[in-house]
Amino acid sequence: YFKSYDMTDLKGKPMNRYLLIDPAFEVKKDSDFTAMVSVGIDEFGNIFVLDIINDRLMPGQTIDLVFELYENQHYTQIGIEEVTFGKTLQYQIYDEMKKRGRFLPISKLKPGGRSKDARIMGLEPLYKSGKVFHNVNVRNISGLEYQLTHYPRATNDDIIDALAYACDILAPVRIRREARSTRRARHPPVPP
Repeated sequence: YFKSYDMTDLKGKPMNRYLLIDPAFEVKKDSDFTAMVSVGIDEFGNIFVLDIINDRLMPGQTIDLVFELYENQHYTQIGIEEVTFGKTLQYQIYDEMKKRGRFLPISKLKPGGRSKDARIMGLEPLYKSGKVFHNVNVRNISGLEYQLTHYPRATNDDIIDALAYACDILAPVRIRREARSTRRARHPPVPP
């Protein structure tokens, strides 16, 4: 059911990279997890799950991870689910950006009137059409696959909730290709 990729498949592959964050409200034994899903999308609209963090994190830990992940992946966009805590987290990240002198491409992920169930079900066509690729070496990939195959009966749905926002903000990378006629016009053949 899940299509896979090898890390070597991505070497030199142009992609836009995104970090999708579903922040948790609390850090208690029975509370939700903060889920961060890092994905890349190529020129054909193929989505590659690159990294998954799924943990109970304090706001400071979440912010430090966002900066650390950005330094490694140079995301096109970092989306944070706009819920009460997400708004607070965004303000804290903006303050941290000022302190560090490093400004990240943060955007708000809004449900847009859709229920969590409707957002998550929006992943189904992407998987059915073979557009999403997993790698067995990505941390927490088994958690993602468990949540996908057991939804809505899984205990947690934080990872798939974060990934569901991919439908809203991902844009395939654009590859610049010169048309043959353009190349010829710039470099006309030399007469004999």
